[in-house]
Amino acid sequence: MAEFAPAFENTMRNEGGYANHPDDPGGETYRGISRRWHPDWPGWIIIDRVKDYPSFPAGLEADNALNESVRYFYRVEYWDKISGDIIPSQALANEIFDTSVIMESYWAISFLQQALNVLNRDGKDYDDVYTDGKLGPVTLGVLAEYLDQDDESLLLKIMDGLLLTRFIKLMREDPKKEIFARGWIRDRIQIWKN
Repeated sequence: MAEFAPAFENTMRNEGGYANHPDDPGGETYRGISRRWHPDWPGWIIIDRVKDYPSFPAGLEADNALNESVRYFYRVEYWDKISGDIIPSQALANEIFDTSVIMESYWAISFLQQALNVLNRDGKDYDDVYTDGKLGPVTLGVLAEYLDQDDESLLLKIMDGLLLTRFIKLMREDPKKEIFARGWIRDRIQIWKN
């Protein structure tokens, strides 16, 4: 079964420190946590206290309480919500977790479900799963059947393709988001690097 620590470390490589980009709909963020969407996150109290210090924002990285608050946030808000501990593959858990952070868990799990459906040889290997964005017993059962026959590499490639397609759709709908294209593709489309 998958573990939170490697998934968290993987995602944190892509979530920088403090930012307040004018075109980011999340506004002020720290390690990917948006003040706009999560104004009650306790880390904002720590950040606001040190904004006038000469070491800001670089000094935030050394604050243990802040780092623990980030870790706890991601565990509760993302890992626990995708039931990461019961995903049978660390690579899949990493992908679902990371995609949940940038897109919501619905998209991450629906990408897995779509990939499973594409790879079932028109229902010969296992039945299609309903694409509802929920990691329930049916999806987990089908995933187990798939992993009994094959490794996760094809699933990951399809999931990354779906993620890339979603990025492109978002940028077409709002061209201001194109400023994030290189980072999204470079940092979030992982499997194509292999």
